[in-house]
Formats: sequence, structure tokens, C-alpha cells
Amino acid sequence: MVSDGKDQSLRINAEKLHKAVDEYGVGSILNVNDEAFSAEKWHEIIRAIQEEAKKSRLQMPVLYGIDSIHGPNYIIGSTLFPQPLAMAATCNPELMLRGSQISAAKRAGGIPWAFSPVLDARRQPLWPALWETFGRILISRR
Repeated sequence: MVSDGKDQSLRINAEKLHKAVDEYGVGSILNVNDEAFSAEKWHEIIRAIQEEAKKSRLQMPVLYGIDSIHGPNYIIGSTLFPQPLAMAATCNPELMLRGSQISAAKRAGGIPWAFSPVLDARRQPLWPALWETFGRILISRR
């Protein structure tokens, strides 16, 4: 994908998409773009990917995934929350549940595969993505 980041003008590189889906048989694509788009733009992007998948030999849909650990942060106008470790530090499971419900309702602009929540209980503080988990706070309180 190519974007100028200013006016939601994103173009999918048709040649690379064709190669990925048709030649390599890619079945899933993970969001790696550091830009937020409207839900409508995400629908357009996913529709283009699915149209290419329909042209492939097996015609299987491609699963598109997006990181939404603390809310659908790649969707313009969406609600963002503190990282899960900070939410866990509130010791308020109802607050965390409500934040998750709001994120699920937005469900990343209709993107079918949202990475959230991370339910791993990380015990090693040197793990670089510890803040994506609820840590040991919730486990030790139960």
C-alpha cells in the first residue's frame, strides 16, 4: 500500500497484491502501516484485497488483521484507551470490560481480525511488549 498520509489517498500496489495472493497464496495480511484511515477507507482497502482474492485459483478470502490493543488506533475518530497494563493497574475489571466492549463495537472499522486483548500473563518484565498484557496484576488479585 502507498499513502501520502494527508488526504486518505491510499493506493494498493496491484502488482504486489496480485503476486502475494495469486502467486504466493497469502491467506492473511497484517496491518503494518502507521497511518489512521476512516472506516470507509478501510472498507475500500479490504474490498480491493478481497476482489484480488476472488481472481485467485482457490478464490479464498484473505483475512486482514489490525492491531487494536488499546482501541482501534488505526481508525480516525475512534476511542483510545490506556495500554492494558495501565488499565489493569486500576484494579477495576468493570472499567477494562467496558473499554473492551467499546473497542469491540468499533471493531476496527469492520476489519475482521483485531489483535486484542492480549491475554498472556507475562511474568518477565524484560519482555518488550509487557505493556500490551494485563501483567500479573489481575492474576494476583483473584
